[in-house]
Amino acid sequence: MMRRGFVIALVVVAVVNIGVLAGVVRNRSGEPDATVLLEERELELLPVDRENSALQLRLRYQNAALEEDPRAASTEDALAPRFLDEARLAALGFDCSVPAASEGAKSFYRAVLPRPAFIVFSIGGPEWERQVAAWQRRHGQRIEEQIARGELTGEAIDSARTEIAEAPRRFSRLMPVDAGRNPAALRAAHPDRARFLILPGVVRLHFVERAQPGGPSVHGHLIDVFPPLLTVPREVRTPLDALREPPRDRRPGRAPGWGLAMLDRAPRYEVQVSTGRALQPWISQVRVLP
Repeated sequence: MMRRGFVIALVVVAVVNIGVLAGVVRNRSGEPDATVLLEERELELLPVDRENSALQLRLRYQNAALEEDPRAASTEDALAPRFLDEARLAALGFDCSVPAASEGAKSFYRAVLPRPAFIVFSIGGPEWERQVAAWQRRHGQRIEEQIARGELTGEAIDSARTEIAEAPRRFSRLMPVDAGRNPAALRAAHPDRARFLILPGVVRLHFVERAQPGGPSVHGHLIDVFPPLLTVPREVRTPLDALREPPRDRRPGRAPGWGLAMLDRAPRYEVQVSTGRALQPWISQVRVLP
């Protein structure tokens, strides 16, 4: 009886593995939906894991407006991603029929469940460049005001100015710009397969109670994309092995649900990522940057 159970367990594992392999083959058959080049600022190298020998990279993207809204009543409101406005949320299937300023809107929208969606990411581009430049201007002004008040001195001044100057090299260029329920329609709207990456994700509706002019509003947050981690194949991982940090006591948690994605140094590597018919990404090349 025990032997029979063992055989059944082996058969189940084999069937599951065959199904997984079949899915991989189907995803990678034909021409890729997209093939893009990403750097360390978009793909974070996770430290060595004592319990897992796989080398993994975590996707890092701008899930916030790089230019903060000075009229916003809260930090989360100021950093809200602009592409998930009320009209796009309605197109994703969210019920936005209750006016945000009406009585009962808060309880209505707080009860709305997240929904799956396909997310279009742009790698750099004019909008990203404008937002980074606006961030540099705003934070540069803030730094100069702190210097004038004597709040920053010596090395702290140099460090702050260096961070601002190097922002275009350190900010993740991966920025969500569109979302929808039909990936084919999204690809038709964003045909450049070397610049626009489409990934499955989950979107949450967020109700904001503004105390400042403008009143309450509804917008969305991108909770996560799938998969959030990419495994580097053994045949191309050698350039990254030397860059990994020693094992930590605990595996790092997920990236924040919203916020600015910025590397604290110049990117050290470049990765070629493709997505297939099922919009699942895989890594084909890794190159150390000079």
